[in-house]
Amino acid sequence: MCLLAQKKYSDQLSVLRRNAFIVVVLLCVMSGVHAQSDSVFLAATSGKVGLDGYLTYMVDEDASVNMEQILSGELEHRFQPFHYRYMRFPGQDVWFRFRLVNRSSSEQSLILNLNEALLPEVEFVYQQGEQRVHRKTGLHYDYRTRAVPYHYFAFPLSVPAGSEQTFYYKINTPFHIYLSPYLIDEQAFIAESFREASYSLVAVGILFGVFLYLLSLFLHTRERLSILPFLCFSFSALLVILYVNGFLMQWLPDQRSLRTYSWLYLNLLFCVAYLYLTREFFQTASRYPLMERFLLANIALLVFVILPAMFTLDIVTSVNILLMIASLILVVMSFFSVYLSVKKTSSIRFFMMGNMAFLVLAIISSLGMLGIAISDWWVKHGYEIAFCMQALLFTMAISEKINVYRAEKNSLMAQTKIAQAESKAKTEFIAKMSHEIRTPMNGVLGMVQLLKSTNLDNHQRHYLDVINSSGNTLLAVINDVLDYSRVIAGKVKIDQKDFDLEALLSEINTMFGELARQNGVTFTMVVSHDMPFKLKGDEVRLRQVLLNLLSNALKFTEKGAIFLRVNVQRFDTMSCYIRFSVRDTGVGISEEDKKSLFSDFQQVDITSKRRYGGSGLGLVICRQLVEMMGGEIMVESSPGKGSEFSFELEFARNYQQETTNHQDEYTNTGRRQPYKLLVAEDNEINREVINGLLNKNGYHADFVHNGKEALDRFCQQSISYDIILMDCEMPVMDGYQASRAIREFEREHNLRPTPIIALTAHAVKEYEQRCYASGMNAHLSKPLTARDMHETIQNIYSSKFSTGEE
Repeated sequence: MCLLAQKKYSDQLSVLRRNAFIVVVLLCVMSGVHAQSDSVFLAATSGKVGLDGYLTYMVDEDASVNMEQILSGELEHRFQPFHYRYMRFPGQDVWFRFRLVNRSSSEQSLILNLNEALLPEVEFVYQQGEQRVHRKTGLHYDYRTRAVPYHYFAFPLSVPAGSEQTFYYKINTPFHIYLSPYLIDEQAFIAESFREASYSLVAVGILFGVFLYLLSLFLHTRERLSILPFLCFSFSALLVILYVNGFLMQWLPDQRSLRTYSWLYLNLLFCVAYLYLTREFFQTASRYPLMERFLLANIALLVFVILPAMFTLDIVTSVNILLMIASLILVVMSFFSVYLSVKKTSSIRFFMMGNMAFLVLAIISSLGMLGIAISDWWVKHGYEIAFCMQALLFTMAISEKINVYRAEKNSLMAQTKIAQAESKAKTEFIAKMSHEIRTPMNGVLGMVQLLKSTNLDNHQRHYLDVINSSGNTLLAVINDVLDYSRVIAGKVKIDQKDFDLEALLSEINTMFGELARQNGVTFTMVVSHDMPFKLKGDEVRLRQVLLNLLSNALKFTEKGAIFLRVNVQRFDTMSCYIRFSVRDTGVGISEEDKKSLFSDFQQVDITSKRRYGGSGLGLVICRQLVEMMGGEIMVESSPGKGSEFSFELEFARNYQQETTNHQDEYTNTGRRQPYKLLVAEDNEINREVINGLLNKNGYHADFVHNGKEALDRFCQQSISYDIILMDCEMPVMDGYQASRAIREFEREHNLRPTPIIALTAHAVKEYEQRCYASGMNAHLSKPLTARDMHETIQNIYSSKFSTGEE
């Protein structure tokens, strides 16, 4: 029994030993096969087989290996297993080898897809019996040289039934690429290529859609300067994606250098567009000077250093330099946008998210190339997603910014309309108040003129002089306020008309010389001998500026002298530059007071305002009028030594000499002065003033209370009036309506037009134009003076007879 048991145990032990030996042998064989295997057995394959684990490689550092050496097998010992996917030999020739074993009974036709587009040179070779298959293509070559018309590089191959075949391919690229070649049969290749192209085309479609959206905004909105940087950025991103995925290759011309360096050019364009976008988006020039210098330095580096260096440096060095600069820019701008997004608008947050998304996805894709990959799909399409995310988020940023800009613009427009309405209301109010003030002022100053012509003692005459001076001062203040309101409202226009500077200066000399003499001040005018007096410009505004400056000098000069100098600075055949200078020996101005000299409603100090009076607007108006005429008013002064105000203006020269001698036709013909006048005035005091001023000059007038009475009186054929003086604002019918009705009556009855002179308290030019538009011939502003009234009547009557009217 024991022997039987012992024998059974010995048999079991023998079986166990035999089985263990077989397992060990199998393990050794299997381990040896795995260590040595570099062949792909086609009989066991499905539609697609990755070449990971089957590739061996050899680096040809000096590019000395030729195809014969490769196919002869003499360099087989130099091939070693390829254990990584990241291409670590930029700019060098690298040969790859793999073997296919076909154990099936039929020939296998497959396609080798290198799954990469950025390969400047690709060479595929194998020996099949007596036949040698050799294909050469790459970015350096025309798209038509490709064995398979595909945006990646692919080659067809075949393995006869029951045979073993070795294949070789060589690549040379300066770019950092991810190697993931695979074998696939023809039917599966069609489906696989369609699927891979679809991923890339989705990215291209998104970028193209963003570009079209921004282009439509650029063409149909007014914020073109804000959209242009985003448009350039999206277009450059689209070109980069098209190039990286190989779609752009079929449209590039057959030029080796252009095909080789296109990646550099496009990425350089993308970097410059990104910097331009960042600079305009954040407005770094005005808000962030340090970042502005950083952006400008990088733009200058890319355009003026890197771009020229591409033509001298090798492509590998150029790629590395550009990648380092681009990475630095992206990191700096990402942190900068993160910093600003903490306390700024949502548009900046979108910009920050776009930067961060691109940075994160670029890191994921780069780690994949180093072997730390989530999946092959992320490595291949990570940059496409990064470009799309960045473009979409940047588009959201510009859209948000445009919405904010439009909201601010609409708010500003609303505020502008309100300000314009307020300005218009203010101007109308000032004009209305001017009319209301001028009406009683006409009565006051008119009665003063009439009263001064009576017998008065010295005290009474002194009192009237004080009243007259105060009234004229008040009138000057009203005129300053009116001029200021018109200038601020933009209603003052600079005319370019022919005028005689000599006549203008003579008029100023006569007018101001007498005024200076009455105030005990010497007035001297000095004009250069080479002065061209026939000029073209705004005579009215020039007279206003000179009189304002002279009046200001007289006001602050109690004794001494005032000088007006007019000198030619330079001139040519078409124009001349004339400098006008008003100097006085008055109180002078300190350096501190000069700062507020041209401010609204300001004088040099409070005490001088109380002492000398005035609205404080004269110099403001002078400055604005001089600037409107293209000059700049300057002041030089020191306390106790007087002041000098000067400005320089350009005038067009007028060579046409006047040959017409204007004469008083009425005086030459010996006709009588007009004695029949019709006056329409509703204010009782003004009627009395006008009657006194007319009688003082020997005129006789009939008075009516409104425009309706004036029209009825004029239409009576038994009465013929030589001139009509028409107040503009009256009850029942105003002067404008009455003037139009008179002109209509004259046309219906074929009568010669009777001159109508407007009498108005409005001193605004719009009202003067309204007078002429209603048919009036002249315009007199209240307060009226006997001299102005007489000269206007004489001018109107002289013009009447000079044109042959009686």
